[in-house]
Amino acid sequence: MQTPTIILQNVCVTQYAKNVLNNISFMLQSNEHLEIVGESGSGKTVLAKAIAGQLFSKGNVQINYQN
Repeated sequence: MQTPTIILQNVCVTQYAKNVLNNISFMLQSNEHLEIVGESGSGKTVLAKAIAGQLFSKGNVQINYQN
């Protein structure tokens, strides 16, 4: 079993008093790919920025076991 590279646990992001992401959880292994698809305004960029640490979020985001 490989060590997860990216772990999201119960990630929530609120912008302009609107819940954009609500309790998102997943693990991504180093040999896996992530595709973020959805309609305009569905939170794709918000999710990417939360993973990158560019947006304040509730929950836990770990990249290579670092918060």
